[in-house]
Amino acid sequence: MYLQSGELKFSIIRAVSARVCLRHAERMKTQLLKPEVRDRIKYLSSEQFGVDEKKRPGAEDVPQASFRKLNVD
Repeated sequence: MYLQSGELKFSIIRAVSARVCLRHAERMKTQLLKPEVRDRIKYLSSEQFGVDEKKRPGAEDVPQASFRKLNVD
């Protein structure tokens, strides 16, 4: 079965896109596995950083949603 020219172009583009995506994923993986990057991620996700519960709005401060009455017959 012969492929139409548009189908062939699409399959080539899809194959190239998959290769490029895989290359980017591999590059990102090697970057994330570097010790200095891993240490920085661990530092930023530590207990040192968090939400100040005193400054967090309470349940009474949350605005209520408003609804319009729809005239549906």
